[in-house]
Amino acid sequence: HKSRLYLIAIDVHDLDRSFRFWCKALNGTLDTSDKNDEMVCRRIKLPGSNTGLFLKKVREKTHSLSHVHLDIASD
Repeated sequence: HKSRLYLIAIDVHDLDRSFRFWCKALNGTLDTSDKNDEMVCRRIKLPGSNTGLFLKKVREKTHSLSHVHLDIASD
């Protein structure tokens, strides 16, 4: 039995701005294999990694907290 970090999900208020920031910071690209609505969420493919970054747009703007979720995959 092995487990690994599969996905890091972050709730964001400004999806476009967050997407540009994280792509530039991590040298990532849009994961086009993800069939989610790009107006609501986007998945970023990270070079040299099987772990992805998932950005989900939320309505309310949080002033002090960012919600981050870790998804673990196991075989």
